[in-house]
Amino acid sequence: QDFQGIHMWSFDGPPDSYGHWDHETARPAERAILGMNTHGVLRPVIAQLKKAAMLDTEQQVTDLLSADFLEGLQAFTLVLELVGWHVNDLLTTDLEKLRRSMAKYGKASYREWLQNEIPVHAESGYKEYADESAAMANLWVARNLRFFAEMFGLLADGHETSDAVHVAYSRTLQDHHGFIQRQAGQAKAASFDRVYFGVQAFFLVMAQIPDGAKLLKVLEGEVLIGTEKVVQELLELSDVGTRISDYLFRMDRDIVMENEKRQEQFEVDAAYGRA
Repeated sequence: QDFQGIHMWSFDGPPDSYGHWDHETARPAERAILGMNTHGVLRPVIAQLKKAAMLDTEQQVTDLLSADFLEGLQAFTLVLELVGWHVNDLLTTDLEKLRRSMAKYGKASYREWLQNEIPVHAESGYKEYADESAAMANLWVARNLRFFAEMFGLLADGHETSDAVHVAYSRTLQDHHGFIQRQAGQAKAASFDRVYFGVQAFFLVMAQIPDGAKLLKVLEGEVLIGTEKVVQELLELSDVGTRISDYLFRMDRDIVMENEKRQEQFEVDAAYGRA
């Protein structure tokens, strides 16, 4: 078979008794075929997250399709694994918590799922989230997804990776990590887990992300699609990540309010020996 004037065959093993080989066409590397594909590695993540999001007339997320959302997060962790060593740790722990909760309490609607799970917080008298709950995972997915949305938006605007990481961190995770470190000596297991991924560990991991053109090449994937398309995907992921994280934060506030109501009733019941 000819490819751009080159006759290519693949020979494997010794010839038969007649001096002939079984042969098959040798495929050229995908990266050599400009335009063979039309998207980078972020496109499947964007598509899955958009599929999960239910929007109102103002394009704000009103709910998520649970299974599609988890698939979108899973796809994102695979991309983050390509980007740098342990970068996907920011999402994998909480993704596993969501999966375990979904197996017990899951609903097609993300909102209904988290509401269905609320009774698990009774173990603390509704004063705080159960560590293994979807509510706890929801909060940290919201925080970490917002970090990546900010970082990718800055990268699309032309910032170098290290600058994008530091600016996005200062806007999103810095206050949360600082609070956790201050509470480490007296908090429960949830905070001890988070302390491991505190400031020093965080920046050690983020330092694995390549800078500039190297990062864009990673996000381009195996096919030459061009820098402009990679930047467009960065912008799209930043947008959908921001919209979804906004919704996750709203869900967190709703659950906190419901827990506060139940805490009052729990304390009344406890006072009368009914808890």
